[in-house]
Amino acid sequence: MTDQARAEFHIWWECQPFKDLFEEFKPQMANVWVASRATCVVLIDLDEWPTSIAHAIQTAIEATGLKVQRPQNSIQSTEEA
Repeated sequence: MTDQARAEFHIWWECQPFKDLFEEFKPQMANVWVASRATCVVLIDLDEWPTSIAHAIQTAIEATGLKVQRPQNSIQSTEEA
């Protein structure tokens, strides 16, 4: 997850028009980017989707460094309890 988040940061960084002015802060900004991804949680109800599609959606979200949380009333949440 961290590698994916860092890669996304570098792609974003290259598009910034004033990046040269802030080059000395790039490592700190990259750390903040990665940390913000680690603390962000996507609340999504995937129960209406077939299992394979729900798994693919959750995997794609998690690949970006975000966490996925199912609602409390979700079938998976009740099965895990």
